[in-house]
Amino acid sequence: MSEREIQFLVSTVSPFNTLNKRGVKEFLSLCELKEYRSGDIVYNELDPPGYLYLLLAGRVVALTHSGSHEIEVLKRGTCFGVISLFTGEPHSVTTKAIEN
Repeated sequence: MSEREIQFLVSTVSPFNTLNKRGVKEFLSLCELKEYRSGDIVYNELDPPGYLYLLLAGRVVALTHSGSHEIEVLKRGTCFGVISLFTGEPHSVTTKAIEN
């Protein structure tokens, strides 16, 4: 995914869609781009919060009860990990990539 595509996607996702082009670029300069393979765990239930995640491509599934119950499939443009980041509480679900 090119830098231009990433900038466009971020500029269409709330709350970042209120930023101008310069604001999007400044925001992205603070971000870390990480690629996950299908099956990789993004974070586990009860892990401490550390990041806000924005899904740029692929899909991620949210699982609970030690990964035994699927709650939701997250798609491109979805922010996740937000609640734990704001509350400081451990993650209440496990998130796992189901596509690269």
